[in-house]
Amino acid sequence: MLLTGRMTVIAIWAQRNGLYLDVPLGGAAVPSYLIAILAGLISFLSPCVLPLVPAYVGYLSGQTVNNVLKHEES
Repeated sequence: MLLTGRMTVIAIWAQRNGLYLDVPLGGAAVPSYLIAILAGLISFLSPCVLPLVPAYVGYLSGQTVNNVLKHEES
């Protein structure tokens, strides 16, 4: 949808028909950032993502199973 431009059309249609949710936060962007960070943490800790966490942490740390095994042997 994003590549075909239909998402924009749907957003315009929703706004014209009063279906667009606009929550006034007093002009502060900070709550939006906090909500986004909280949503990211919740999605990261969801059950379907948890099995990927060890591989992700290993990738970030640069460690591989072979490196760990070689270090234990020496």
